[in-house]
Amino acid sequence: MGRIPRWRLSEGVCHVYNRGLSSAMILPADDKKNLFCDLIRKKLEPLSLNVYHYCKD
Repeated sequence: MGRIPRWRLSEGVCHVYNRGLSSAMILPADDKKNLFCDLIRKKLEPLSLNVYHYCKD
């Protein structure tokens, strides 16, 4: 029997990451990194999700 597709899981921990082509930086400037983190924080507010760790570098 195969595993349950991820979209059907109702709880758990997911590993999410962004990656640039050939390991290129996708947010090279600190102000862009801060803006991205602010957007993520704003979108998480109405949801019952937690971010346990993140790395901006």
